[in-house]
Amino acid sequence: MTFILIYLAIGFVSIFVGPMSKDTREFILTMKEAGHETDHPERYGPPLAKWKIFLGIFLFITVAIIFYPVFYIEQIIDYLRKTIKSPNHNAIQRTPRNDKFLYFDYIAGIGDFFCRNCTYSRGLTSAIHGFMGKNNYLVAFQCQECGNFTTISNDLDNENGRLCTCGGQLSRDKPIFCPQCKSKDVEFSMNIIT
Repeated sequence: MTFILIYLAIGFVSIFVGPMSKDTREFILTMKEAGHETDHPERYGPPLAKWKIFLGIFLFITVAIIFYPVFYIEQIIDYLRKTIKSPNHNAIQRTPRNDKFLYFDYIAGIGDFFCRNCTYSRGLTSAIHGFMGKNNYLVAFQCQECGNFTTISNDLDNENGRLCTCGGQLSRDKPIFCPQCKSKDVEFSMNIIT
C-alpha cells in the first residue's frame, strides 16, 4: 500500500513539476480555451460545458498520474532522438553551429517547411540524390533577399554563381528563414528521404 501511495505521489508531482509540466499546462489551457465563445461558432462549434472541461482535465491528470513512467520513457526517447546524430552527420555538416536556427546542413529529403511565427507553410526539397542515376542530386538554396527557395541540380556549393530571380544571393550556409515574415523560428518535417 505504501508503494502505491509513493508511486501516485511521484506521479502527481511529476505532472506539475517535471518534464510533463509543459504538456499538462498546454492541455489545461487548451481545455480552458474550448470553454470560451469564439468568433466563428460554425467552424469551431459551441463552447464546451464547464463539467466537460473539468472532466477532461480530471481524466488527463488521472491518466498522467497513473501512467507517468510511460511519459518519461517518451521524453527520454525524444531527447535521444534529438541528441544522437547519425554516423554520417559530420560528413554533411560543414561548420559547427552554436545557435538554434535551422540550416540546410541539418535537413534532408523532401518535406514540409513551416514558420511558427506567421504559420506560412510549403513543401520543400532540401537535398535528394539518386533520382535520375547514381551521381545526380538536387539541393535547395534560399535567397538572402526575398527568401525564395531554389533547387539546383548537381551543384552543392553553387559554384556556377547562380542568383535568385530577384537578383539576390543564394545560400545554403545561412540560417533558413520564413520567406513571408523573415522569422528564423521555422521547422522542417521530412516526408521522404533518399
